[in-house]
Amino acid sequence: MNARDLINFASHAEFAAILATTPSLVELIYTRQKHACEVHAEDFWDNWEYDDYCNIAMYTMESVLNDAKQLENLLGYGLLNVARHFALNRFDLSVRRVNTFREILTKHPEWKGKFREMTYQGVDGNLTAELGRSIEEKPPRKACLYSFQDEEGQLW
Repeated sequence: MNARDLINFASHAEFAAILATTPSLVELIYTRQKHACEVHAEDFWDNWEYDDYCNIAMYTMESVLNDAKQLENLLGYGLLNVARHFALNRFDLSVRRVNTFREILTKHPEWKGKFREMTYQGVDGNLTAELGRSIEEKPPRKACLYSFQDEEGQLW
């Protein structure tokens, strides 16, 4: 099954949910979407196939938005990294995709920093990049130094 067949399959929510529950397919999606998007003559890799796997990852995450455990599992695989790809695309104006990212970040605020890091350098006017730039950077926390003493008064 090539990327084009898989994206047609994943565009249906029921089938994308099946992808989300099959670890070997999630691993395939993760491996393909993290590829550096460079064209290699020996494996016929091209940008369209990379884009297809990023869209498959989005469909898969979108299909499990109501299942906290599955969504956490997919985020653990690193599927949120597709945000970088979508933020760099000049013509990406998908409101549906941005709403999916927004819902993921609402349910899992611990990923906001990583999402911002991946998208804040995106193209101006790109909705995914604008969402990343709207996330406030956490101020640096002040360090605290503690000194401990044992019963004998020795510092350690």
